[in-house]
Amino acid sequence: MINVFVPGSTGAVTTIEFEDGAVRDLDEALENIAPSDREYHHDRRWGDGNGFSHLRAALLGPSLTAPVVAGT
Repeated sequence: MINVFVPGSTGAVTTIEFEDGAVRDLDEALENIAPSDREYHHDRRWGDGNGFSHLRAALLGPSLTAPVVAGT
């Protein structure tokens, strides 16, 4: 087993087929759920403009555990 963890509050780990359509679908889904072009309460408090990144990271999660077979 391998566990991958991102310690930052705006980072996340997930899996997806690395195919242009799937990657674009994920990008568009995240943009629909947590748009990058709106103001969030977090932005008002900290002024850093990354409220959407915190939401996306919370939805995707900070870690992923996967099996490792024969070292691959």
